[in-house]
Amino acid sequence: MAIRILPVVAAFLAISGETQSLSIFNTNSLKPNAALREFVKEQTGTMLNIHLDVGKKADPARMTANEPRMNANGLVLELHSESLAPSSNHPAMPGANGPHPKLGSGIRSLSIKEDASFIDMNGMQRIPLKNGCWEMVWRDDAPAGSLICGFDLPTEVKRNEASLPKGTLYISFPVYTKAGLVESQSYKATQLEKVSKYIAEKNEHFDRYAEESNIIMKALHYRNAAVATVACQQLETDSSLIREIPSDDDVMSIGNGLMLTTKGTIWTKDSHAFGGRQVFLGVASACPGATVDNLHEQKSSKTSPVMN
Repeated sequence: MAIRILPVVAAFLAISGETQSLSIFNTNSLKPNAALREFVKEQTGTMLNIHLDVGKKADPARMTANEPRMNANGLVLELHSESLAPSSNHPAMPGANGPHPKLGSGIRSLSIKEDASFIDMNGMQRIPLKNGCWEMVWRDDAPAGSLICGFDLPTEVKRNEASLPKGTLYISFPVYTKAGLVESQSYKATQLEKVSKYIAEKNEHFDRYAEESNIIMKALHYRNAAVATVACQQLETDSSLIREIPSDDDVMSIGNGLMLTTKGTIWTKDSHAFGGRQVFLGVASACPGATVDNLHEQKSSKTSPVMN
C-alpha cells in the first residue's frame, strides 16, 4: 500500500541523503527528476565557498553559543559534471550507493580549491578533506532535491571539545527550481498560518473554559480547545520540516537557474551502510560568488597540519 504525502514534504525525505526513508512509499513508482542530468551538467564550474560550524551536540538545532564550537572558514569547492567510476577512490554516497540509486545523478567529481581552516592555541589549522565528490538526489515530483558532497577525513580534527571524526563526512544543501521554491514558500506560508490559527483558537477556548461557570459551556470550550490542539499537533508534525523551507534571502543561484539553500548540514553515518543512523555534526553555510580569482589570500601564510 502506497502512502500519499505532499511532494513538498516528501522532498525533504531525500535531503541530506535520507533516501532510505522513501521505502515507506511504493518504490516501484519512484523516478528521478526528468531534468536531473541537465541540472548536473550545468553545474560544471560552480564554486561553493563554505563555512563550517561544528559543535559538540550532534543536532545542529540544539547548538547554543555557550557550547564548544569549531568555526572553520574558507572551504572552496568547484563542481564538475564528469562521472566518477565505481572503482575510483571516493566515498560511498547516499544516493548512488543507497537503496534508491535511480533517484540520484550518480557520483560526480569536484575539486577542493581551498581547505577549510580555523584558529586554535597552536595557530591556524586546516581540515584536510580528501577524495571529494558530489551528487544530486531528486525525486520526480518533488519541488526540492539535495546537493550532497562527500569527503574522506584521514584524521580526527578537534578544537577544544568540538570535533570532526575520522572517516567519511557529508555536506548537504537543499536545492530547488525557481518554480519549486515559490510553490514551497506558498505552502509553508499556508501551513504556518493554519498553525497560528489553531493556536489562537486553542488559547481562546482555554481562556473561556477558565472563565465559564456553566458546566455545559465549560465542557464545550474544553472540547473545542482539545480539537484545536489535536489539529495543531497534526500540522506541527509536518511544520518541523516545513519551517526549513528557505526565504528568498536564504538561497543562492547556481547553474541552470537552480536555487541552492545557503544553510546545509554536516553529517556522517554511524555505520558503513546507508541504512544506519545519520549523525549530525554541525551546520554548513554556503556563500555565493566565489571564484578562483577571489579566494582567500592564504598562500603567503603557512597552515600547519591538524594536531590531535
